[in-house]
Amino acid sequence: MKNTFKLIGIIALVAVIGFSSVACRKAATTAEGSGGVASGKLTITGLPSGGDYNVFICKSGTDISNITAILNVTQSLNSYLATSKLGSSGNVFDLVSWIDGQTSDRPFTASGSLPVLLFDGRNSEFSYATVNFTNGNGTVQLSSFTAASPF
Repeated sequence: MKNTFKLIGIIALVAVIGFSSVACRKAATTAEGSGGVASGKLTITGLPSGGDYNVFICKSGTDISNITAILNVTQSLNSYLATSKLGSSGNVFDLVSWIDGQTSDRPFTASGSLPVLLFDGRNSEFSYATVNFTNGNGTVQLSSFTAASPF
């Protein structure tokens, strides 16, 4: 039962993050017009089509290997460097920077080996991998992701 409540809490936090991202992106689009800002991209090769996925790029060294660690990260909101934009489809995710606990209109341009959290909204599952980024762009095989352990 305790695990169920933690899972419900995680789902609620992800929903809050998603809704705050929508509000910030809508404001940024209104301010910029329809041209938008170029962003980094994450390509996940082998990702099944038709899913409801979101990705979060975390600061180097962030533990996202289990649900408890993910819950701690989602509560602080300061462990993210970027998140996927709404409207990303297929296996390519447009990325925007995460600044001061929310999405921004600044493109993601970081380089380095960074932890990536993949959320599958259809199955309420989290998985993680380390991805090499160059100027905000990275590619990773789905098979490189590991399911987050329960606790």
